[in-house]
Amino acid sequence: MNTDTIGPLTPRIVAENLREMGYQGKLHFCENYCYVQTATNGLTLFIYFINPDGDLDVKEDEVCGAVRFYGGWDRLSRFDARHLTDLLDWFNREHRFCKVYRSDNGDGPCLRVEAEWMTLDGISVRSFHRMAHCFFDLYQVLRNRLDELPSIASETIRQRHNEAVRCAHGPAADEAHAIELYRANADVGYAGSQNNLGDLYERGKGVTQNLAYAVYWYTRAAERGEPTAYLSLAEILYVAGRNGDTAIWLDAGKYALLASAYLPEGHNKSTAQRIVEKLETLLPEDAWACAVELAKTFSPLFQETAILSDTPTLPASSEGLSIGLH
Repeated sequence: MNTDTIGPLTPRIVAENLREMGYQGKLHFCENYCYVQTATNGLTLFIYFINPDGDLDVKEDEVCGAVRFYGGWDRLSRFDARHLTDLLDWFNREHRFCKVYRSDNGDGPCLRVEAEWMTLDGISVRSFHRMAHCFFDLYQVLRNRLDELPSIASETIRQRHNEAVRCAHGPAADEAHAIELYRANADVGYAGSQNNLGDLYERGKGVTQNLAYAVYWYTRAAERGEPTAYLSLAEILYVAGRNGDTAIWLDAGKYALLASAYLPEGHNKSTAQRIVEKLETLLPEDAWACAVELAKTFSPLFQETAILSDTPTLPASSEGLSIGLH
């Protein structure tokens, strides 16, 4: 095959070329058009096809007039807006092959990267490979620079969380602003805000009540070592498992044991201990032993340093679970 021969370009040919280059090349079909999904270095990218009239209405074997590579990142609230603007200005000045722009999808600032080539007169395989490699390389350059940007300081995140608490519970209540602040912090991985956002969804306070969303945010907070989220998950799963689902009760037991071990003395710890006592009675002996083992081997993906329970000392690993989990 002569890679310099000029030929028509179709979505199917693009997918085949990407696979020949060693990349993923998966065709996705929509009602009136199709696109190709690919990836490089763990980054997912999309390729769209434009017909001679400028529309996306191109089927898998139809010749396209242009091809558009597209990718980006969502939920970039952890970065200062000025730093993102400086990054865009630098990239668009230094790398004219692609364009980068900022948008907002409702969940915070986003970056979008695009490169488009006219292919109405055909394109050679060699040229397509060269353009694809160029886009992938520049996409990685942008990713590297994005990783180097300083995140918003931890103190700023804590201040934003405290302001959200005041807006939610203070004398000058502003639920909408509280939710906005919680979301911004939750998107950057702050466990306290993730937990509180889950609580709002569980109670339907300021948002449409949605238990699935509540569990999602409680789970994200638990992954970051928030003991209050352990208790929230234990309570929800305990109720959900009453239909006899042992698997759900195993998870309820795991989180109840974690909450009982890590929460300070008080109402929440007592609640966790009551759930532990109930599940230890309700579950078969081997199932309860499994729940205990799950709790002992649990380790957060990241241990948040500022937690809602204000525990004076919090074990950084499962070693601290040896007491009380027999």
